[in-house]
Amino acid sequence: SYKFFCINYYITEENLEIEEKNVFTATEIAHIKGTYNTPLVNKFIQSNNWISGYFPNYVLCDPKLHDAGCIPANRRSIIQKVMEALIPSRFAEKIDEYLMQKTISHWGKKYYYMDEGERNFRLRSTRNVSKSHPESVHKIIMDSYISRLKKFNLE
Repeated sequence: SYKFFCINYYITEENLEIEEKNVFTATEIAHIKGTYNTPLVNKFIQSNNWISGYFPNYVLCDPKLHDAGCIPANRRSIIQKVMEALIPSRFAEKIDEYLMQKTISHWGKKYYYMDEGERNFRLRSTRNVSKSHPESVHKIIMDSYISRLKKFNLE
């Protein structure tokens, strides 16, 4: 549900540090609610401890802040276990690479009007990161933030 979850930003466990280090991203990380795999959520937050530079009073991995209000499911489902056992990892990697290239090609055709740099920022697809933000709320908010800083000569 888009109402409750952002399902358009995925990262791998090997690449937990977010590349875009700014107040917008720091705010998103500081307010994350983990609903699955609490230890990994905490590792993600610790990997992005740079957010303390934006929020000096922020306490990394504060359970009161990051508690989702439910008991997280910290185990793999039976379906996941079966699929991982049935599909060889080399085959899964080939499928992953194929789908990644199809996604990049699709985005190139659908968002042809964006220059490549902007498209790669909004619609990234690499081995470690996949994100789809075509409307770029990030850019709108950061532009507004920078504009307001300039008004007060705080660039």
